[in-house]
Amino acid sequence: MTVERDVYVTGIGLITCLGVGTAENWKKLCAGVSGIRLVQRFDTTGCPTRIGGEIPEEFSALFAERFPKRTQKHTAPFSQLSLLATALALEDAGLRLEAEEDRSSIGICVGTGAGGISYWEGVLGAKGKPYREALDTAESLAVIKYMANAPAASLSLHYGVEGPSLTVSSSCSSGAHAVCYAHDLIRMGRVDVMIAGGVDALVSQAALLSFGRLQALSERNGDPARASRPFDKERDGFVLGDGAGFMILESAEHCRRRDARRYARIRGYAATSESSHMVHPSPNGTKMADTMRRALADARIAADEVDYISAHGTSTVLNDKYETSAVKQVFGPHASQISISSQKSMMGHTVGAAGAIEAAVTALTVANDLVSPTINYETPDPDCDLDYTPNAARPRTVRVAMSNSFGFGGHNFSVVLSKP
Repeated sequence: MTVERDVYVTGIGLITCLGVGTAENWKKLCAGVSGIRLVQRFDTTGCPTRIGGEIPEEFSALFAERFPKRTQKHTAPFSQLSLLATALALEDAGLRLEAEEDRSSIGICVGTGAGGISYWEGVLGAKGKPYREALDTAESLAVIKYMANAPAASLSLHYGVEGPSLTVSSSCSSGAHAVCYAHDLIRMGRVDVMIAGGVDALVSQAALLSFGRLQALSERNGDPARASRPFDKERDGFVLGDGAGFMILESAEHCRRRDARRYARIRGYAATSESSHMVHPSPNGTKMADTMRRALADARIAADEVDYISAHGTSTVLNDKYETSAVKQVFGPHASQISISSQKSMMGHTVGAAGAIEAAVTALTVANDLVSPTINYETPDPDCDLDYTPNAARPRTVRVAMSNSFGFGGHNFSVVLSKP
């Protein structure tokens, strides 16, 4: 019989439109700063939505300082985001892989929603060339740069990690799946340490146009910083963002052996399938509610013990309404006592990275007893009547927290964390 082991978050690395580094992101999240701007990286002519959460320009210089030119040449932006976010997480954890660790007992799990779509779009659209001509002149490294498993492979190669290396793709819940599958490998005793996270570089012309055709994106181009407004009555869609969120997860024994600082303990999770619609949640959020109940059961946590929920909170009409309904179904009268917030109000929807970024922010919330706000909450919606921590951060003791991710295709995910 396998003895389950406790798993802790010991390092966090965040890169979003708010900045490069965990401290910078946490500071701006708690200050209620938006990173959404008019897109500058490419021509948005013809796109109904012309706003997004682009990575700051400082990223390229920081990546070039830390990684050799060969790595830059062999990687696309989403792999580069993963490499730097992992480097930041390892430094934050104080974990030195090159000299101190058995790298056969370290694994990698990365979630991504779209893989190298922005890189591939650049290949096909190079200088306006026809499709056939673009393919004929594409670099020989194109395949290894855009394949979905490129970030995991790049991390393994760069750090010499010899344990399991996995890639998960489940749309908006990819990053959360990656974190908790990594947690399972440690819990079952397969490895001692996991590098786990999510990444997407989806702010591209193809993504803006295709998500726009679904009528999923906000078109508040004249006021980008106020476009993402989860739970507000005037919400009109989400805003795409680029980003990466990576965590170092360790077994309790490994933490004790090196006297590691611990942000939070991962207590349990649940993953379910809606099996109802490709893009819409089930009516009244019944499947979302089932996911949260299962996560609490796996964590052996009672509903009235939860202090905070990092909501999926996309700023779409149906998600926010049904997620609110689901919280009420699961938590009953206690729902009104829970602090809820959506980081997407400030950094946009980073899709495959979102679940990992938000799980990391939840760990920071547990560690700091400070709840980041949901900004742009101005007009109350009768269908969304819980405490969304509107517009300003709030100190609160957070002993137990939950992070929700609900993806296109009906991929539902909830993870429960607590103080270590």
